[in-house]
Amino acid sequence: MKKSAQFLWGFLIFLIVFFSVCCYAKKTYETNAVIGQYQGTFPCGDCSGVKTILTLYQDQTYTLESDFQDNGNISISKGKWRVCWLSPVIELSHSEEEFLILNTETLELLGKDGEPIHSRFNYKVVKTSQENENISE
Repeated sequence: MKKSAQFLWGFLIFLIVFFSVCCYAKKTYETNAVIGQYQGTFPCGDCSGVKTILTLYQDQTYTLESDFQDNGNISISKGKWRVCWLSPVIELSHSEEEFLILNTETLELLGKDGEPIHSRFNYKVVKTSQENENISE
């Protein structure tokens, strides 16, 4: 009885370590794949659009620029970013925006509820620089 309990504990520890390493490797790949600069224009209620530039740096920092066209307002936020542990979502500190990773070239802005925005309007930003280009702040 004691040996079978030891075996079960050993096997359980092995599984935990194995899956932790697999998840870490996947997360690292996703993180490295999305580094770069993305651009798009989102709809705006009182202007012709919000030109958005999101730059994700390798050191896990970001710059988010929102240019409210026609009214001259520009918003810039900076902070840290991360890929969520269980879903392909980029979270930005110091910002309410979250982006769904559609692929390594396209991100989609999520609604306040963390779900995709179902609309006929565009809520996507497309990578304009490759991940291996040197992007500086």
